Amino acid sequence: MKHENKALRTKWTGRITAYENSGETMKEFCGRHGLSPYQMKYWRGQLRGTPAKSAAPTTTTWLELCPGSIVSIPTSTDSLVVHIGEATVELRRGFDSELLREIVRALASA
Repeated sequence: MKHENKALRTKWTGRITAYENSGETMKEFCGRHGLSPYQMKYWRGQLRGTPAKSAAPTTTTWLELCPGSIVSIPTSTDSLVVHIGEATVELRRGFDSELLREIVRALASA
């Protein structure tokens, strides 16, 4: 049983790494690979905190955000993670900045 579990964890670790490096939405990636987004979310949650051996270390870069400023994701990163209170928003290149403004307003007023 443990051997099967280890093999399954290894398989999903590879899938999650491929998804995170793809630049695609989870729905796009799962559709292209015949996977269920629900399975992907489940396994991502199960494996969170267990970094893949091939994963590069995560670095944090702080950006100053001002109302009305244009936000761009630095070329040295794949995504930008914004923490607002208890909420976390992950942005990828090409995100809709107006949608981000609406999300921030909604979270700030909650």
